[in-house]
Amino acid sequence: MALSCFGVIGVGVQGSTHVRLLKEKAAENNTKQVAVCDLYRRRLRQWGTEMGVTESAWYDDHRKMLENKDIDAV
Repeated sequence: MALSCFGVIGVGVQGSTHVRLLKEKAAENNTKQVAVCDLYRRRLRQWGTEMGVTESAWYDDHRKMLENKDIDAV
């Protein structure tokens, strides 16, 4: 099975829960988090770091993130 790459839009209370669950089950589900988007820079920095995503994949505009062809799902 091919690796599925996820982008996360919004890492507030609910979004951060999704990030944690996706991270916990990444090996089991053959997934990887590759991008994060949020309007609030502090949350973007916190969760981008937590996810292990490079700063070049931190977005404050979801439309720009959706242009990333490496993302399979959001």
